[in-house]
Amino acid sequence: MPVVVILTAKAAPGRYDELLTMMAEALPDTAAQPGAELIRAGGDRGTETVTVFQIWDRIESRQAYIDWRAARGDLDRVGGMLREPARFDVMEHVF
Repeated sequence: MPVVVILTAKAAPGRYDELLTMMAEALPDTAAQPGAELIRAGGDRGTETVTVFQIWDRIESRQAYIDWRAARGDLDRVGGMLREPARFDVMEHVF
């Protein structure tokens, strides 16, 4: 079953531009992963928040992607740029 994942990442003070740059470099690789159907991101400079909207063919594809990012150390790298843990909302894709 396809899933929608919404990632909300709040940059640590003074790290918003760095987070945007890292996301801009990383998201093309995300979009190329098996099962990734749609990956889009938006940023809010006022709140220093980046939101990533993802549609995956199934939750297992998304988990394989997360495992791949973790093995590369990417999740730790992003975590160091955030003022609080990233939030992931996962839901069924209905249309």
